[in-house]
Amino acid sequence: MRAFETNKEKTHWVWVKNGKLAYWNGEKQLIFDEMQGIITDIFFKDDEFQGTHFTLAMFTMYFDAEKYILNLNTDSSYFRSFCNYLRSADLNKNIVIRPKITEDDGKKKYSIFLQQDGKWLKAFYTKDKPGDFPQLVVIEIAGKKVYDNSQQIDFWKKWLNDKFGNKISEYNSDDLPF
Repeated sequence: MRAFETNKEKTHWVWVKNGKLAYWNGEKQLIFDEMQGIITDIFFKDDEFQGTHFTLAMFTMYFDAEKYILNLNTDSSYFRSFCNYLRSADLNKNIVIRPKITEDDGKKKYSIFLQQDGKWLKAFYTKDKPGDFPQLVVIEIAGKKVYDNSQQIDFWKKWLNDKFGNKISEYNSDDLPF
């Protein structure tokens, strides 16, 4: 028995931070504008940080035989925009992923854009053509009106499940770096 297994596949864990992609290389955090690869699998992980519960969508991607896992909080604009563009993609081909923060009338907007075959993909659902996409629901919490996006999150989780089918995995907590 060896102290270290040398034939184990290395996994690169990637997340979105301030409109960029972040990656920990074991020594320091590296920041990138974009990444690319072919999505082969997805799994969901329920997690908690400082009393806040959330679900991560973890997309397994391969590029040049290297394995990457892109982590996106399902309750985020990043996740919703990623799925909206992903729906327009050919999942058997390489996808370029580029997160972005823009400002509109002093309000920040968070999104992820996807490129395939040298062309930026169009969102599958738009404001003018919402199709079967559920709309935000306005609810009141403590006297304040807020938007409830839970139907949209459920919609995208179902779509991912339908699209990837048996490729959706249960996560193995031993594989996670956190």
